[in-house]
Amino acid sequence: MTPDNIISALLFIIPCILVLCLTFSDHLRAPNRATAVVSITAFMLIDAASTYIYYTKPLTTWTMILLSFAAMLTGVVLFRAASGYSFAQSLFTVAIVMSYTDSIYVCSSQIHYIVTGRLPGNASLLHTLSTLAVALLTFPLILMLFKRLLRTALDTTEHLAFWRISWGIPMCNRLLYYLAIFPIFSRRLQATGVNDIYFIPILWIILTFFTYTIALKMVVEATKNAKLQEELHISETQFAAQQKQSEMIQQRIEETMRIRHDFRHTLIALQACLDADDYDGMGEFISNYLCSLDSLRPASYCDNPVINAIVSYYVELSRENGISFSQSIQLDRDLPFSDTDTCIVLGNLLENAVEACQRQAQEDRYIRLKLHAVHGCTLVIIVENSYNGMVCRKDNAFLSTKARDRKGIGIVSILDVVSKYNGIPQFKYDGHTFKASIVLSCGSTSKKTSPP
Repeated sequence: MTPDNIISALLFIIPCILVLCLTFSDHLRAPNRATAVVSITAFMLIDAASTYIYYTKPLTTWTMILLSFAAMLTGVVLFRAASGYSFAQSLFTVAIVMSYTDSIYVCSSQIHYIVTGRLPGNASLLHTLSTLAVALLTFPLILMLFKRLLRTALDTTEHLAFWRISWGIPMCNRLLYYLAIFPIFSRRLQATGVNDIYFIPILWIILTFFTYTIALKMVVEATKNAKLQEELHISETQFAAQQKQSEMIQQRIEETMRIRHDFRHTLIALQACLDADDYDGMGEFISNYLCSLDSLRPASYCDNPVINAIVSYYVELSRENGISFSQSIQLDRDLPFSDTDTCIVLGNLLENAVEACQRQAQEDRYIRLKLHAVHGCTLVIIVENSYNGMVCRKDNAFLSTKARDRKGIGIVSILDVVSKYNGIPQFKYDGHTFKASIVLSCGSTSKKTSPP
């Protein structure tokens, strides 16, 4: 390995490291020391071996494919250990970085061919300068792709089925490169025609990054649509809760009017008991009458009208399904959180609890709700419910068990709100009880108004 070979290899490695560091600087963590040492060493050795073989040995397609996939695997292991993303997400990320490296090589080799009339056989000053120029010109574009699309997709779409099949895109891309593109730069051009070096590689670059861009845009848009559907569902639930409460109030009003209409008959009955000196009967009659008046009082669980409507709705829904519902609520009328955000968290938690209880075969079904405001700036929400002992989970994500057309991203919506308010989520479960604890704090987020 000559110094020129080492410099050439570093020109391909450094842009990859920079784009990853600049994109994920706030998400990286210190990996296990042994994992880091082994992965970095393996990656550097494989890259150095690839460079050495390219410049000094006869190339075969399958040799380069094996070296490429070995380098990809070590890069995936290192990136996953440092970032915490899933294997599929790490594979997708590293594959894009390697495609970027291949594109730099393709473009710099074309420049070398245009200037000298031949492909770069050994590392030279012209090839080094052209590589550096291509890297500098394209780096802002790849950084924009990573920051605006890839990072957004990785952070918001971990639970989508896309990542289970996403490995097909980078795998096909790598095979296409080494079977169709790389041979153009490693054999005599006279055998296939000079035009191949001008058109096919450029088309491959365009197709590669166009495919990645479209795939990432589709994933991000799918997540946005799913979240909009979830917010629409929450709005519909809130509206149904308000409508249910309005119907209950209307029933109470009609019942009150009926009792007021019959009040004359009540006084006649009391007068009859009084005339007959039936004081025990009079006491029983008054007690029953007071109980009937108490039943006319609408259910009120707190002074906050939005939360009271949501709680009332799920209390009634639980009773209709034979689910025991108990609550402990200590809230002020006004909370330093938007009504929409509060409804997303509380509504999703209670809806999941009711659905979990409905899936139970046994009769002992219950939901326990605790809502407490602490010092007016912190909201603690705890929902504890019975369930059938089955929890669908993949890595750190809860998978939906909804049978409806909804996307089942209720937990994701909750976590988005928790992140918005720098809160703390916690989910615990055993074979009988599922407990969700959410803490929201308004310390770093100003109060936002709900949409009309």
